[in-house]
Amino acid sequence: MNKPPFPVTLLLVMVLCLTAWNALWLGSALVSWQALAELVGPAGLIYIVLKATLWTIAGGLIGQRICGRRPHSRRWLAVYLFGYLAWFWLDRVWFGAIAPNWPCLSVLTSVVVVLIVYNLLHPKTAHYFHQRENHEQPQSNSRTT
Repeated sequence: MNKPPFPVTLLLVMVLCLTAWNALWLGSALVSWQALAELVGPAGLIYIVLKATLWTIAGGLIGQRICGRRPHSRRWLAVYLFGYLAWFWLDRVWFGAIAPNWPCLSVLTSVVVVLIVYNLLHPKTAHYFHQRENHEQPQSNSRTT
């Protein structure tokens, strides 16, 4: 199998970083359950564990689909990355965690969105996933038709 182009590799690195980050959150919450329960309360801790579990599993599945060049991988990749960004901002708005550095975060988010869109729509990315789909097409045999 040929090596993925740079835009695909960059998107895969984004997914793997988010997956590793959430796996660390999950592991930390499970290891330090008692200490964290005193700080954030049991409801807050359950929320942390559920969201970390969700994003870790989803990231693992998306990463596997990208590496396997599965059909519709680009679509699921877009859903995962934009879903994570939406959750990131909604989480801050709902739980009041908007820090004084929100202008910097919004600029950084905008840069990440442009980077994601550019790499998802890059011709090399489309070709990489389209190649797999072409290989999965049944071969038509002129003798049997």
